[in-house]
Amino acid sequence: ALAFADDLMIFGESPQDAQERLQVTQKYLSALGMEVAASKSVAFHIRARHKTWSLEDPDAQIFGGAIPGLRSDQSLRYLGISYSPWRGFDALDLPANFEDALGRVKGAALKPYQKLHLWQAYIQPHFLHQLALAMPPRGALERLDVAVRAMVKSIFHLPRCITDGVLYCRPRDGGLGLQRLSQLVPRVALALGCRMARSEDSFCGDILRCQETESRLKRAAAASRIIWPCNLEDVVSLKKRQLKAEFARWTSLGCQGKAALAHGNDPVGNAFLAKPTLLKQCRLVTALQLRTDTAGNRTALNRAIPQKDVSCRRCHAAPETLGHILGLCVCTKSARIHRHDEIKHFIEARLLEQRGTTVSTEVSLSLPDGSKLKPDLIVLNEEGAFVVDVTVRHEGGDGLERGAAEKIRKYRPALPVAAQLLRAESASVLPIVVGDTGAMPPQTIAALKRLGISADMHMRTISLVALRSSIEIYHMFMDYDGVG
Repeated sequence: ALAFADDLMIFGESPQDAQERLQVTQKYLSALGMEVAASKSVAFHIRARHKTWSLEDPDAQIFGGAIPGLRSDQSLRYLGISYSPWRGFDALDLPANFEDALGRVKGAALKPYQKLHLWQAYIQPHFLHQLALAMPPRGALERLDVAVRAMVKSIFHLPRCITDGVLYCRPRDGGLGLQRLSQLVPRVALALGCRMARSEDSFCGDILRCQETESRLKRAAAASRIIWPCNLEDVVSLKKRQLKAEFARWTSLGCQGKAALAHGNDPVGNAFLAKPTLLKQCRLVTALQLRTDTAGNRTALNRAIPQKDVSCRRCHAAPETLGHILGLCVCTKSARIHRHDEIKHFIEARLLEQRGTTVSTEVSLSLPDGSKLKPDLIVLNEEGAFVVDVTVRHEGGDGLERGAAEKIRKYRPALPVAAQLLRAESASVLPIVVGDTGAMPPQTIAALKRLGISADMHMRTISLVALRSSIEIYHMFMDYDGVG
């Protein structure tokens, strides 16, 4: 067995008292067969002198070796934190170390999502411990946030003008899941203070009542717009409010926030953000650009640099918006039909796997007025009879809701005919509306469950088919040789 006695800190009322405690520690460790390397330890004595104090070497010893004294220009490192008896928490080198870590992550030979995971899971927590104890001013934390944003935008090849929401919102809301250090650090500091307040250790109580500790916690609370003392429930509630406010700022944007609302609280449609391996990295980057309307289409470029012509480079019939490219342009019609059919065939295949389910494909329904309708699927299962039609709509504004309403209005007159065909008492319309960048509205998920398609894997596949196909349509449109 291998054991270490690291990070021991011994206090004494005087140098003599401290030396006696060191002897007790030495006796205890010797009984365990352990030693302390005196040369790797430090000691200091704070002596009061009238209205001031001085730092002296107490000449402490342990295991026959002299413990080096700590000078006023030196710091000791304890539990990952540099501490100076003269200055307190020593965070002077923290910004430089932080920037250096960002540079090393950026230059690592890893994929973008691997770099992001490395930063979020390992590097940031290392600095978070130091930042929460040192509690630097809000301005210093915001400067660190700027550096983190620059690094993430660089590794994902995102434009510098892209909204912060796509970085800081939760993956289930369409973001990458980063957290602002200017918000995270005060929350962590307050949570530590709350846990210390709950501790029964008298030493923790003394530290908490220290004027410097109390001023740090009050400063953290003021930065978070709450009042100290608080409890852990207040800190959790604060985090929820900050995440909600971040998403609200994103959705309020006129251009980059148009589709954000459709992706809010959508773990199915945002599955590729929680599990980036579901998409190739080049497609992941394009997906983020499409969702924030910062791709290379003419109307997006026109917001940055005025263009002579913003009309569609293919059909010249309308402005070259993402909605036009992914849903209206005649030059991408065949690719859009393929996108629709791939989703329809996937749903049909899942339905045919179910026992007791009858599926009819593209049946022509004759209406009393002589017109005919041909829905994608007519389904009969334990839930009832359904007219099912798939549609992929642009996610800006109320496009998804409007798509569902149009399908219901279109096929409502055909319900009696469908019920008669299936020998059912009645039938209902189930529109399967999917966003062109993968949004899965709650109504679509509910409709799929009524059809017996309830597995997350299947719903995720439908979303990814729409997203992947839209990315391919966009690249084909932008490639002058891609469309005949």
